Amino acid sequence: TERAVPIDGASAQITAWQDDRITMKIGNALAELPYPYLDARKLTVKFGHLPLDRYTVVINGQEFKDIARQQLTSGVEITLPEVDGKTLEP
Repeated sequence: TERAVPIDGASAQITAWQDDRITMKIGNALAELPYPYLDARKLTVKFGHLPLDRYTVVINGQEFKDIARQQLTSGVEITLPEVDGKTLEP
């Protein structure tokens, strides 16, 4: 099944999946809280149950070419940028 299961305050959506190419959008769901977390965040994106040996994955426009299934299972690290409009509390 081609689906994304976000955890740890992330949002995730698969926007396209064709053969060995997966395109996703991943965001910071914590930015939507009443007291949001707006700083940059490092996330590890993991994949499971992939039938092919190698994939090209595009996450938020960043392309990871010819990645082995084993590496995708272990995880690909991405950084979500700081959210615009960040204000510092005194």
